[in-house]
This record gives sequence, structure tokens and C-alpha cells, in this order.
Amino acid sequence: MSRSSAWSLVLGPIVALALVAPATRALAEDDEDDGGRGVFWLRGDAGLAYVDLRSISYDNLWAEDAALEDAIVQTSGTGPQFGASAGFRVLFLTIGAHLQLAMYEPFDIGTVMLEIEAHLPVPLPIEPYARVGFGYAWVGQELGGSGADVTVNGYDLRAGLGLDIFIHENVSIGGAATIDILNLSRQEFGDPVTDVNIEEGSAVGIQAGFMAQLGLHL
Repeated sequence: MSRSSAWSLVLGPIVALALVAPATRALAEDDEDDGGRGVFWLRGDAGLAYVDLRSISYDNLWAEDAALEDAIVQTSGTGPQFGASAGFRVLFLTIGAHLQLAMYEPFDIGTVMLEIEAHLPVPLPIEPYARVGFGYAWVGQELGGSGADVTVNGYDLRAGLGLDIFIHENVSIGGAATIDILNLSRQEFGDPVTDVNIEEGSAVGIQAGFMAQLGLHL
């Protein structure tokens, strides 16, 4: 994936929100069936994530070359996950941008997503929802301890279920569970220490997340 494509995926959700938000506010303010949940929302989340980059397909993503004695070969793990999101609401649908970072050993996986949630309206301060998303994913790590400046990134597809509990008309707590399909790739590079040329690699794996959430609805 080129750097221009990566930046397009990162900035796309933010630009889309900026363009659509004014019209959304006018629509929601004119509609009496918005459920009283507010037009805009902010949400923070924290929890636990698990990843397995070999679960669907794997082709030398970590540069497992014999010449790289300390090459990273671990492709699964469990670790903490943190995130923040913001967006707007139209009736029972919410649309927003979601940034998350899952920290494994010895690598991190970050994602920035455009997400859509369909909320089930119920006459209670409890609101279940289903979530889908698409966006950009990247891996933070140093390949083989070589110091090579190598980018590992790609696309992310997400699906999940969640629950908001409104403890105030503007504040909610809750939780969510998500499944991500990570399609990652690495370009070919020359190792500066061993002077070995490492062929490109790729992987398609699954990441699962379980998180607690705190939301502000305006």
C-alpha cells in the first residue's frame, strides 16, 4: 500500500464527518424521534484484544529469514487495547471515526476506522447495537531487530455487537465485542545489518476485542 493510499484511509473518515455533520445536525433537530440521545457523541474504550495473523493466510510477513537471527516470528498474542471515537447520530444510526491501538508483545496493531452502528430503540435506558466498519491498519514494530525502516500496513474489516447503558441523558457506559479481519502487507527491503534482501510478505489474520466504554452524547 502506498503512503498516499494510507493517508487517504486515515483522513477519509475525518473529512467525511466534517462534511456531513452540519446537515445531520439540522436533520436531527427537526426530527422528534431522535430518542433524546443527542446528535454528536464521543466515546472512549479500553479492554483486551487477541490477534492471530496466521488464522486465514500467512506469507513471510515477519521476514523469517535464516540470516536474521533475531527475526520476529511471533504472530499471535493477547494484550490491552485502547481507543477513542467520535461521530454523529441520525435516528437509530450512528456514524463515526474510531481510532484504536492494541499492544501485543513484541508488536502493536493500530487501526483507524469508519464505523456505522445500528441501534435497537427500546423504551429503557439500555440500547443494544450492531457495528460494522472499514479502515486502515498498521503494525508498529522493528523487523528482526535490524533497524530497517519497513512499513507493514493494510486494510481492516470489522463487525461487532455492543450495549450502551444511559446513566444520564448525556452519559452512557457499556461494552462491546468486535471481530476484525486484518489484511496486511510488507514491501521488499534490504536488511542494513546483514545486507540480505528480504522478499515482500503478507498476512490475513483475525483480531478479537472486548472492551468497556464510556460515552458522552451532545
